[in-house]
Amino acid sequence: MLPHRHRVLCADDYAMTSGVSRAIESLAATRKISATSAMVTMPHWRADAPKIRELRTHIAIGLHLNFTLGAPAGPAPTLAPGGSFGELQPLIGKALARRLDPAEVREEIGRQLDLFEQVLGFPPDHVDGHQHVQVLPGIRGALLAELAARYGARPPLLRSPSESVLQ
Repeated sequence: MLPHRHRVLCADDYAMTSGVSRAIESLAATRKISATSAMVTMPHWRADAPKIRELRTHIAIGLHLNFTLGAPAGPAPTLAPGGSFGELQPLIGKALARRLDPAEVREEIGRQLDLFEQVLGFPPDHVDGHQHVQVLPGIRGALLAELAARYGARPPLLRSPSESVLQ
């Protein structure tokens, strides 16, 4: 097990609801967490973001990449037909069958990064994904390409849900 000083306790889903945001803000203010990741596609994002930005001296703030809840950040006809993302299981099926449109996926990733940076004024400290979508085939490659193009040699940390590092 890693020594305590190397652990990061991240509260995901900032801006999912105002209640989730308030809870995360409280945890950050009392230094109970070391990071949060924000869902920039949710309706509460723009109103809640200034509050978490004030706590950046206490915590890292990252993007919680979203492909399964609510509306996308822009037009995504195959990812969000009808204007809303679908559930995780069909997305996994499309990803494993290599039926995700790489250009559409990368454009949505770019729009979510843009929303994060426009509202907070800085790039994310890390990127992870709601329901771990960041590791799915077709999303992971697009995410790595977008991060490399945007941030070059200093990309944000990328969260991996694998426990292999701890074993």
